[in-house]
Amino acid sequence: MFPKPSKKYKESRPKRDDLELEELAERLMEAKESNTLLTFSVWRREDHLTGTITNMDSRTQSVHIADKMGELHKVPFIDILAAESE
Repeated sequence: MFPKPSKKYKESRPKRDDLELEELAERLMEAKESNTLLTFSVWRREDHLTGTITNMDSRTQSVHIADKMGELHKVPFIDILAAESE
């Protein structure tokens, strides 16, 4: 007999309610309009990402963030756990 393969569980994204997601979306919209520097906590990313929002793509539901070095990061909105101003 062969041993049964163990089940591998995917790490699940933290659950957030609609109100939390709305507040985050509003904060991101305001930061984009005022070109505010934010520090982002992103799911499955160990380090924080600091930069300004250059675009919010509703089609792909991603947020385009330009960091201090000028690199562009396209982060799915749902993966952003927190965004704090510097």
